[in-house]
Amino acid sequence: MTPPCTPEQAEFTADKSDLTTNDPVCVTAMPPLAPYVARRMGSLGSWNTPGFRIKVYGIRVDCRLDDALLPDDLIAAARDQAALALTEAQEQGSHYGFAYVVVHAGEEANWLLVDWWREGGIVCQRLFSAPRYAAVIAFEPVSPDLMACVWELVVIQHERDAWVRAMLTASPDPARYLDDRLPAGLY
Repeated sequence: MTPPCTPEQAEFTADKSDLTTNDPVCVTAMPPLAPYVARRMGSLGSWNTPGFRIKVYGIRVDCRLDDALLPDDLIAAARDQAALALTEAQEQGSHYGFAYVVVHAGEEANWLLVDWWREGGIVCQRLFSAPRYAAVIAFEPVSPDLMACVWELVVIQHERDAWVRAMLTASPDPARYLDDRLPAGLY
C-alpha cells in the first residue's frame, strides 16, 4: 500500500486508487515528459581486467558527428572505475568472465553502467555517476533504485540478444559474443 502523502508532497486524486484497498494513491508532482530524441551511440572497443573481457559502449546526449564520441578523460575515468567494480565482482566469483560497460555523457550527469554475466543468464550491474562538467571526473555509486535510462536500455537490449545468440546455445561461442556489437548510430 502506498503511504499517505503530506500536502507538500502531492495531492490525492479520486480517480487513482490502490487496487487492493481502493484507498487514494499519492500522486507526486513530476515534470512533464519530453518527446524522445535519439542519441549518438557506438562501440569504444574492448577492455580487459583480471577475470573479464569487456565490451565498451559510449552514448552522447548531442548527436554531433564531427568529433569523438566521448572525451578521453571521461573514458579514462570510466575505465578506472569499471576495473574497480569488476575487481569486486571477480572476488565474488560465479561469473562467466564477460562484461559490458556503458559510458553515457547525459544531460544531468555522466553515467557509467558496469554489467557482467553470471550463471543462469543473469546480468549484474553497478551504476555510477559523475557531475557532467566537473574539472576532474570522479564516478560515485548511485542509488540502488536506479538501473538505466531509455537510451542505455538500447545497449542492454542488444547485449541481452547477443548473449542469447552466442552463449545460450548448444555450443556457446565466446568469440561470437565479443564480436557482436551494437552498430554505431543514432538510437
